Amino acid sequence: MVRIRGRDIWSDHLRSLRRHLALVGQEPSLFEGTIKENIIFGVSNSDINETEQSGGQKQWISIARVLLKNPVVLLLDEATSALDSLSEEAVQGALEQVMVGRTTVMVAHRLGV
Repeated sequence: MVRIRGRDIWSDHLRSLRRHLALVGQEPSLFEGTIKENIIFGVSNSDINETEQSGGQKQWISIARVLLKNPVVLLLDEATSALDSLSEEAVQGALEQVMVGRTTVMVAHRLGV
């Protein structure tokens, strides 16, 4: 049985479950609109179209989106793979602080720590 905040995840509606989860993937999706709109997309019900950005830019925005959402469960799948080493170090430091008090699953092939 998997529980989030004491509740069996299978007893919740999918929409309710999604409010507690956040994912930063290796190739995150962004949407047509401003950076601000992309960041708040994770906490709003906006319907905006996908847009083009570099891999690093997508990861920065996706990470900001997750930080704003403040999830109970944080899933990081190669979340910093498109960042340069200096940016990756800064993001890892911020993520370490964000991981405190929440369940985090991190997949990484390179760890700068």
